Amino acid sequence: MTLIAEDYTLGIAKMTKSQMWQSALSLFHSMPVANVKANVFSYNISISSCEKGMQWQQALKLFAVMLMRDLQADVVSYNTVLTSCQKGMQLQLALDLFAVMTEVSIQPSVVSYNAIITCMQWQGALNFFEAFSNLDVNIQPDIVSYSSTISACEKAAQWHQALKLFLTMPSSIVQHSVISYNAAISSCEKGGQWEQALTLFFDMDELSIERDVVSCNAAISSCEKSRTQWQLALSLFVAMPNWTIQPSVISYNAVISACELQWQQALSLFEAMLRSTIKPSISSYNAVISSCEKGIQWHHALALFAAMPSAKIQPSVITLNAVMTACEKSTRWQQALDLFHCVQRKIQVDVDSCSSAINCCEQGMQWQLVSRLLGSMAHLAMLSKLWHIVL
Repeated sequence: MTLIAEDYTLGIAKMTKSQMWQSALSLFHSMPVANVKANVFSYNISISSCEKGMQWQQALKLFAVMLMRDLQADVVSYNTVLTSCQKGMQLQLALDLFAVMTEVSIQPSVVSYNAIITCMQWQGALNFFEAFSNLDVNIQPDIVSYSSTISACEKAAQWHQALKLFLTMPSSIVQHSVISYNAAISSCEKGGQWEQALTLFFDMDELSIERDVVSCNAAISSCEKSRTQWQLALSLFVAMPNWTIQPSVISYNAVISACELQWQQALSLFEAMLRSTIKPSISSYNAVISSCEKGIQWHHALALFAAMPSAKIQPSVITLNAVMTACEKSTRWQQALDLFHCVQRKIQVDVDSCSSAINCCEQGMQWQLVSRLLGSMAHLAMLSKLWHIVL
């Protein structure tokens, strides 16, 4: 039985669907050996396979070979390689390809515009989105266009721009989705606009939009940013199973941080995480230890710090400083100094660590150590200043 190009294309498509980009590429490269000439469809599906396998260099190479062999690339060809560049964060390449499309009279589609918007910084994404919106053609921004632009604003803490764009969506042909809501809620959360974030979160009910773990995490983090809404954060966390949403490590970290001034509650949440299938992260330990420090619970803070190696988590200088401060506030200067000296070879101490150690020396009247620590503190301060100058 003699195979033709369509047979190979079908086989490559099946491998692409199964996320087997290497096998798909191998089958594509076997076509010349069988004296079968690859067509535009063969190239498009092979480029798509590389795109889905996050192999933007391979996708670009195939696209270049396709053009060299005088095959007429279509909008699908360009969109696939544009998306590949977007996933590889190759903005300039994507912009160059987009420019070529117009030069060869291929009308960019919404997918083309979305690929560019997704890998841009917020200002560029917003400008590109506005240019797209004002086109005199029969294509308009879709939910991906809006969500990607809102997300770009969110990452740059431009919550007002994100919210402004979000609020224009109902007047357009685009319907809100959980993705657009998540981007808007996260943007308000990062901008410290916790009330607005929670308003958006609860508005999802009215539009029958199902929340997901990202929605809940952003809402809980908003409560944490408020510094006063720890009970609401706890209520949202407890309600997650009612929405058939499994809390993640980010969910636990957010609610523990929200309960920072309620050390018993924070410790209870951390212990619940240990009993669950979710493995605590360094952020989990830092959050609960910080809560113990605020509650002057030095023994709990020390116990948590001591348990970290067993959990295969390396304490950071943030962890160290929180534990030392907890001991310092409880006048447990000896424990703080013992810890400080014990971990110096494993953790790079900073000015805050030395300051806490000096305060402990004063509590214990360890005057010989003070001058040495002051020298270390001055050295660290100088390094910090030089580092900021270099940056």
